[in-house]
Amino acid sequence: MTALHTTPPATRAAAHLITAAIFGVVLLAAVLIGPARRTVADRRLLAGAATAVLLVLPDLWWQARHGWAMFEMTRALNGKNGGPGNIPTWIVGQLGMSGLVMTVLWVAGLRFLWRSGRPLWRCLVTAYAVLFVLFAVTTGAQVYYLGGLYVCLLAAGAVGLDGWLRSRPDRLRGLTAATAVSTAMLTVIVLPILPPSSAAWTYGINTNSGESLGWPQLVDTVGQVWTGLPAEQRANAVIFTADYGEAGAINELGRGTGLPTAVSAHNTDWWWGPRQP
Repeated sequence: MTALHTTPPATRAAAHLITAAIFGVVLLAAVLIGPARRTVADRRLLAGAATAVLLVLPDLWWQARHGWAMFEMTRALNGKNGGPGNIPTWIVGQLGMSGLVMTVLWVAGLRFLWRSGRPLWRCLVTAYAVLFVLFAVTTGAQVYYLGGLYVCLLAAGAVGLDGWLRSRPDRLRGLTAATAVSTAMLTVIVLPILPPSSAAWTYGINTNSGESLGWPQLVDTVGQVWTGLPAEQRANAVIFTADYGEAGAINELGRGTGLPTAVSAHNTDWWWGPRQP
């Protein structure tokens, strides 16, 4: 078997449904063990819970049929990113999730929800705190795993700061200006807007910014090598890539070019590779 090794540009795949399910479980636990348990029968809460379960069921069905790949993925992430050294990265990552200046808003959201005195709202704060510690300490999670929660925290913060901002228009102008500056600074790091020749300096901060560079050329090079192999070698050859980003590039950009499905041992990508009969 011949293996064609490629260079290491990669993309990140987030298990959004699984993290949503974990959030749902933690939130439900916070509701059931605290004063908010009286709201369990609320039809809006039940409707939301039922919707969440229906969305997660297909993924759980797939996991059950494929040896619960999410646990293998968790072990891989923990081995790569876990441990005390990941905690500072995790904390700094949360400060940048919605823009550095907007941290003021979601922190205000946490304060507003807790000080509201409403048990169900306080459960959101509890769930955030539990997941913050859980992801930081035990799983080696990626910094964006809590990204969905900042939507409700930003909304709560906007309500909590509404009066404070309206009483002093200059505060709103200052927050808006600071947010614009922060967004402009982060944009060149998190979005592929710089030309390839200028993206190298952002790669040390955010590897995603450079990992998809050169994918068309990668696919062309692999295609040339593949077609250059004698037919008898191609019959038993496989395109083996360094990570799932490269495999995805070849499988998507190389679709219809005659290239076989690329495989990778990166994390759990091998679950999606071709099976021997």
